[in-house]
Amino acid sequence: MMSGFIRIIFILLFLFSASIIAEAQFDPTTPSGRSRNEPLPQNIKETLAKKQIEENKKEYEELIKRGEAAVKMSKDLQKSFAKHSKLTEQDQNKLKDLEKLLKRIRKDLGGGDDEVEPEEKPTSMDNALNALKDTTENLYQEIKKTSRHTISAVAIKSSNTILYIVKFLRFGK
Repeated sequence: MMSGFIRIIFILLFLFSASIIAEAQFDPTTPSGRSRNEPLPQNIKETLAKKQIEENKKEYEELIKRGEAAVKMSKDLQKSFAKHSKLTEQDQNKLKDLEKLLKRIRKDLGGGDDEVEPEEKPTSMDNALNALKDTTENLYQEIKKTSRHTISAVAIKSSNTILYIVKFLRFGK
């Protein structure tokens, strides 16, 4: 009985060892059977490069559309304030949306979450809204000047300034 038990242990140990050896000798290949170290064919490289270029163009066009939307929102806010002499609840929601949009623009431009105070701080709501419109228009012009391959420090600084103005408008700080 004991010798049967030893045989079973020996067989299990042998199978376990064989599976470890077989796994160590396995050639890491892709599902297609090609080795991972083997270079991609030229036509696949070209296709991937074209796809990357198209994706970059699309991202750049979206960045420009976001810039246009930010300019439109800032103009709408200024008009609404001129009409009502205060920021309505819709304006507050528009400010929140503008803040989200600007954070996305800043991220797309390669900027971080830096809290930067502008050189000239707004003193009133009217001044803040004028500065918001002007700085947003400058940001949009700067975005249009850059290519999709560059990072504009001026555009990032402008987006940080606009975010500061938006927080001033939202919270009065």
